[in-house]
Amino acid sequence: MRYILILCLPALSAFGQQPAPGGLRSPAFVAGLSKSSAVSSPTPEIAWWQLNENTGTTAADSSGNGYTLTLADAAMWTTGKAGSGLAGNGSSYYAQRASVAMGVNIVTVCFWLKDAAFGNNEMVIELGANIAITSPAWYFFEQDSSTLELAQRNTSGILRNETLAPPSTGTWHHYAIVYDNNTPQITIYIDGSAASTTVAGAGVADSANWVTDTVNILARAGASLFSNASIDDIRAYNRDASGDLAAIIADPK
Repeated sequence: MRYILILCLPALSAFGQQPAPGGLRSPAFVAGLSKSSAVSSPTPEIAWWQLNENTGTTAADSSGNGYTLTLADAAMWTTGKAGSGLAGNGSSYYAQRASVAMGVNIVTVCFWLKDAAFGNNEMVIELGANIAITSPAWYFFEQDSSTLELAQRNTSGILRNETLAPPSTGTWHHYAIVYDNNTPQITIYIDGSAASTTVAGAGVADSANWVTDTVNILARAGASLFSNASIDDIRAYNRDASGDLAAIIADPK
């Protein structure tokens, strides 16, 4: 007994693709498929500290821009969201990198953070010379056990505060802070969702002075507001990277 298999395939026009002269193998048809499937690559990071060294007092910049991060103490290494990360001790631990070329118009900084208990006046990350002086800067810190705060300052000393409730303690959460100088607007994302959006105010107008920022992590300028939190996979962009958050969160480094 013989069996005959008959395959019935819909016309290409059913998929919105017309066959080119010469059939499926024609150069015109193949070029059409390649053009429709092309995906543009996103702009890469300005700085990216994966923090997977787990030893020593430096952390490499995976962006390729050479912004090596310096640690105050080799004992800062801890278990991260993926691989290793950094942990503060509330008194002397911090990490710092001077002269990061963040750009002018739009800045995004994102990172993983875990804290057993949100503290009083504990710095998470600071961009700028030092928020305590009259200079362009912003910081994101734990104000108290129930409040996270984002603050900014310009050269006139104008301070803008944005507060929000923290997520759960004792587990890793992903944070992203987007400054858009064109709008102007500040948006804070937690675990990929916008947790707070506000008009940025006068401080962002001075972001042209942020071309060579100092990045302070887990302390204010390495001198005060020391944190007890753990941090991992810190990325900085000179664009709005909110559209990349789902991919970043799905694949922590």
